[in-house]
Amino acid sequence: MIRGIWSGVTAVATVLLAVVLACTTVAGRLARLDRGDAIVLLFCGSKKSLASGLPMAWVFFPPKRSG
Repeated sequence: MIRGIWSGVTAVATVLLAVVLACTTVAGRLARLDRGDAIVLLFCGSKKSLASGLPMAWVFFPPKRSG
């Protein structure tokens, strides 16, 4: 809406989701989880997390600049 803010939010969220998916995949392999548990970790570990919500909060509520 304002200066293409949604394209920036989408890009940040996409990158963060990719990072979280990669981390949960690696964590499942390191923990030697069976296939079913690894899938649950992959899907549940990447949803509704600070990793996707915090960058959007920074975009919507940027820190006030002094001066």
